[in-house]
Amino acid sequence: MIEHVWVGALLVALLFWYGLRLHRLINEQKRQLTRMQQKLEQSEQRVTRRGKRLDLLLETMNEAVLRLNMDGQVKSINPRAQDIFRLSKNPPLPQPLATLYRDPDWLAYFTEAMHALPARSLLPKLYIHDRVLKPKLTLLGKNQALLICMDVTQEYQLQQQRSVFLSNLMHDLKTPLTSLLGYARSMQTFSSNKALRKEATAVIVNEARHVNGLLDALLCVDQIEHGKPLAGQCDLTQVLTQVWGKLDVTLRQKEITLKVQPDVDKAMVPMHEIDCLRVISNVASNAVHYSNEKSIIHCCLRMENKTPVVVVCDQGVGISDHDLPHITERFYRGDATRARGGHGLGLAIVHETLKRDGGSVSFEHNQPKGLCVTMCFPY
Repeated sequence: MIEHVWVGALLVALLFWYGLRLHRLINEQKRQLTRMQQKLEQSEQRVTRRGKRLDLLLETMNEAVLRLNMDGQVKSINPRAQDIFRLSKNPPLPQPLATLYRDPDWLAYFTEAMHALPARSLLPKLYIHDRVLKPKLTLLGKNQALLICMDVTQEYQLQQQRSVFLSNLMHDLKTPLTSLLGYARSMQTFSSNKALRKEATAVIVNEARHVNGLLDALLCVDQIEHGKPLAGQCDLTQVLTQVWGKLDVTLRQKEITLKVQPDVDKAMVPMHEIDCLRVISNVASNAVHYSNEKSIIHCCLRMENKTPVVVVCDQGVGISDHDLPHITERFYRGDATRARGGHGLGLAIVHETLKRDGGSVSFEHNQPKGLCVTMCFPY
C-alpha cells in the first residue's frame, strides 16, 4: 500500500514537473513569437518607409515611373505617370497594370518580360493618347520591379516629319524633273519642229525655276533649323516698301489695288533685313498669287503693346477650315486651287523664322473671301 502511495506521488510530481516545463516552453515560444512579430512589424515598417522614400524620389523624376510587385500589380505611380495615363491625383492602388493600359499584345510582352527578370527584355513602345513612351523594366530588390517610361513623343514626331519630308521632297523633285526629261527628249527627237521647241523651252524654263525655288526654300529651311540667325536690325517700313515695289509689275498685270496703311513712321525690329524680307515677301507673294484680278490687298503696319504687327489681307481663293491649322507645316498644301505652282514651304519658312526670333504668325479668314495673315515681329 505504501509502495502504491509512493508511486502515485512520484507520478504526480512527474506530471507537475512536466506541466511546469511545458508551461515554461509555451511561454518561451510566446516570447519568441512576440519577438518575431515585432521584427516582422519593424521590417514591414522599414519596407513601408523605404517604399515611401522611393516614391518621393520617383516623384522628382521627369519620366513616368510605375512601381510593381512580381504579379504585375501597380503599387505606386509618380505624378508624371498619373498625368500621362490621365489618372486621378490619388488613384486606388494596388491595381493591375492591365487596367491602366489595355493593349493585349503589349501586355503579353510585358508578362514575358516580368517572368524573365532580372534579365532585361525589349518592350514595344506605349501609345497613350497623344504621347509615345519607350518603356524599360528593371528589378527592384527581390519582390518588386520598376517600369520606367521615357517620353519620346517629340523624337517620334520628328521621325514621322522626316519621313513625310523626304517623301514630299522626292515627289516635288521627281515631277518637274520628269517634265524636264520628257521635253528635252522631245526636243532631241523633234528638233526641226519650231512650235514644239518653243513649247518645250517654255516648260523647261518654268520647271527649272520651280526646282530652283524649291532648292532655295530647302536651303532656307536648313539655315533656320541648323544655322545661326543673322545678327542685325531693320526698319519694317522700308522692308514693306521694298517688297511691294518688287511685286508692282504683277500687281499691275492683275489690276490689283494695293492699300498700304502704315500707322507708324518707323518700326525697328531686332531681325536682319534678309530675314524680314524673306518673311514678308513670302506672305505678300502668296497674297498677290492667290488674289483674283481687279481685287484689293490691304497691308497694315501697327504697334500693339510695343510689338510691331504687319497684317496682309487678300480677297483671293482663301483657305478651307480643314487646311487652315496645317498651312505652316512643311510641304503642306491644301486644295488643288491653292496648291497650284507652290512647293509648300513658304508659310513654313515664315512661321519658323518668326518663332525662332521670338515672333509669331496667325491666319484667319477674310470676309467675304480671302485670307488675313498677321505677323507679330520681335520687339
